[in-house]
Amino acid sequence: MFRDESLGKVVIVLITLAGAELGIMLALAKLEPRMPWLTEKIWGEAILDAVLLFCIMAPVFYWLLIRPLQRSNAIKLRFLDMVSDDLRNPLNALQGIAMASRDDPPLPEGLDEMREDALHWMQLRVDRVVAFSTLEAGAKLSAAGASDLAGCAEEARRRFGFMFTTCGQRLDIGHDGPPVELSAVESETLMQLLFSMLEIARMSDEGQTTLVTFGHGQGRRGQNGVWVTVAQAGEKTAGADATCAATGPFERMRLARDILEHMAARAHCDYRWDADRTQVLWMPVGRPDQEAFA
Repeated sequence: MFRDESLGKVVIVLITLAGAELGIMLALAKLEPRMPWLTEKIWGEAILDAVLLFCIMAPVFYWLLIRPLQRSNAIKLRFLDMVSDDLRNPLNALQGIAMASRDDPPLPEGLDEMREDALHWMQLRVDRVVAFSTLEAGAKLSAAGASDLAGCAEEARRRFGFMFTTCGQRLDIGHDGPPVELSAVESETLMQLLFSMLEIARMSDEGQTTLVTFGHGQGRRGQNGVWVTVAQAGEKTAGADATCAATGPFERMRLARDILEHMAARAHCDYRWDADRTQVLWMPVGRPDQEAFA
């Protein structure tokens, strides 16, 4: 929970508490002529006041303070469960490559590319864990990222292209509109959220080509920002098996979307999933507090 959000919620709770107590006192003042026992025994008025105050404040505390923390903790646990599985795959691949290399000495030359892909995949996962933890802590992402949308497109192609080419799919990345300057924090935030969007696209396995488009525009509240869309085109990949296409059940895809929505909200971004399975992310740029999400 960010400091400004926490402070705002505490202020709302205090205002609600003061208003509830004032309303209860006024109500009891009107009830006293009809209920003499309230004035005859002070404990009666105190008990009624406490019960009414509890009934009013309990829902306020739950919806403003407890429920957001419960949801945040649930997302963290589910994120850790998913990441533990995701990290296990490249680690197992590296272990298998090492064992194969010992059994057949000439084999390592043909496994270099597979080893590099496994290491790259594990690095992406570790970066995602760091980014998730950083956003949860309300801190900034520190990285020497691209400085504009064109640079983001090139960086995305460099980081994530192998996720699709190794499975016979294509990742088509482009940008339109005027050049937009981005800070290192903004570009790295965009990269981490895009990584999650591309994972969801691979899980859905709806087409041979995944289209990523960067652009510039205003958000729902008229703020200046950049948007990125991830859509799929072409026929479903022919002959792609479950291990290559990285398909997953609906529940796993729903979990990935929940985690992405949570990370986007922590980074002050808007994310939506359209009916045609097109993903759209909008991120504000040039915010005074963009260098530190606190």
